[in-house]
Amino acid sequence: MTEEPQDDVLEALGLLADRVEGVEDNVDAIIALFTATPGGPWTWAELAPEERAKLWNELFVWVDWLNSRYLANLSTEQYPLPADWYTSPIAVELMTALMVSHMSVYNKSNRTASFQLVEWHERALWPTMARLKDLRIFKNGLSVETPRDRPSASMDSDDFDRFVEADLANHTAPEGDTP
Repeated sequence: MTEEPQDDVLEALGLLADRVEGVEDNVDAIIALFTATPGGPWTWAELAPEERAKLWNELFVWVDWLNSRYLANLSTEQYPLPADWYTSPIAVELMTALMVSHMSVYNKSNRTASFQLVEWHERALWPTMARLKDLRIFKNGLSVETPRDRPSASMDSDDFDRFVEADLANHTAPEGDTP
């Protein structure tokens, strides 16, 4: 009789040791992720060339979507981005933040009804667009063209590709990364 409880305890300890090992593996993976991208996967200055290229492309596609879904369809005051928006570091940072915010709100794992979608529009999208306009970071501010006259960001994909190639060539990889 005394051996059975001991066997149960030993088995439970074995299972516990396996779980602890699994947790340690997960913690090691998380540490590796944060070490690889210390500021997160959207901190431009910290990204290795491959990550930087991936983020450029993701941002370009997202801004193209933003232009076609929202900005080209405004009937009153308009906020169209110039076709070369990506040449402005300020616009890149603001658009990156807006994209990341959008991704967090329109996440497939969000299954609970909330005000997040409205909040993204009211506290992220329109204030960011107004900020771009107020900062006047583009020549002549944000142009006010009719949607059918405004060039789409996707029309500039060759220029964008050349810009990204130059950016990657001129960007210094973070310490510890090899290009």
